[in-house]
Amino acid sequence: MRRIVCQRCGDVIESKSELVTTLSLLQGIMPYHLDCHAQNQKGWNAGATPINSQATIAIMIIGLIVCTVLLVIIKSWVFVVAGLLAPLLRLLSWLIYERFLP
Repeated sequence: MRRIVCQRCGDVIESKSELVTTLSLLQGIMPYHLDCHAQNQKGWNAGATPINSQATIAIMIIGLIVCTVLLVIIKSWVFVVAGLLAPLLRLLSWLIYERFLP
């Protein structure tokens, strides 16, 4: 198994329940412990939304529905790209970090 290291404290993340992945525009998808992410939210990176949370999954589903409706009504492929960005980020987060954790 691959070792996943928290970006804040440098310790190894042992399980999926401890893992929070966030998107940083300059650094990409970053892994954090749950507690380290909570502490990080108080600092300079307060806008980093977790990619692997239940709320993000709900937002992705709603976004896909809205983009599908807009695609049917307006017939522009821009909505397909916009609707697939969040699920692709979630898939990338799983491929890079989550699949290696028990």
